[in-house]
Amino acid sequence: MRGFFGLLGALLLLPSAVHAYEPNLGVAARVSTLGLSLEMTTAVTEKFNLRAGVNQFDYDYDPEPEEDGSGNELTYNGTLDLSSLGTYADWHPWGGAFRLSAGAIFNGNEITGSARCEQANCEVGDETFDSDDIGTLSALIDFDSVAPYVGLGWGNAVAADTGFGFQFDLGVMFQGTPQVSLTSNNSCQGARGTALGTAACQAELDAELTEEEQELQEEAEDFELYPVISLGVRYKFF
Repeated sequence: MRGFFGLLGALLLLPSAVHAYEPNLGVAARVSTLGLSLEMTTAVTEKFNLRAGVNQFDYDYDPEPEEDGSGNELTYNGTLDLSSLGTYADWHPWGGAFRLSAGAIFNGNEITGSARCEQANCEVGDETFDSDDIGTLSALIDFDSVAPYVGLGWGNAVAADTGFGFQFDLGVMFQGTPQVSLTSNNSCQGARGTALGTAACQAELDAELTEEEQELQEEAEDFELYPVISLGVRYKFF
């Protein structure tokens, strides 16, 4: 948060430093695929603005197990934690509401979760383990800490007309290949752990967890490009 206010101070000082345009300030509150957002905008020239915003939202996912008990897939639940800071340069080529935007998003988004076996046994990787041998799996999926952004939008929070208005943005965040990690807790307390011993059972489980990670990694590759869609209300202070 300190970084955000430091950046805001830089934005406010820049217009007066370049003597290009009368400094002014606008704010916008948004709902977007990055979460709930609050942004501040300042003008550099008549057609060029700088903008910064914070985004935050948490979403919990907890699916119900299959009623018929069929299959032997692990059941994952988790939390999508959207937390980021965006910095953008907006160019209004015709001096109106339409703009082209580019910037960087300091990306703290991540998915944390756990997996459980709701049946007597489940597949982990290519092997089947008793539920007591699997224990509880903890999952973490995170992304590049800095993600480039490009997009277009409609609305100018520091336009000549004062007061309230609407803003819309459509863009993409290049967040890189998500990184997946799985760890086990309270595992190898079932038949395999008893027969092989805890250490040998854990070694087999860890090997299959690596396979499970790779499968999840392949599924997560679809999220290298993250769509950013937002709609908000803006207000110009001065």
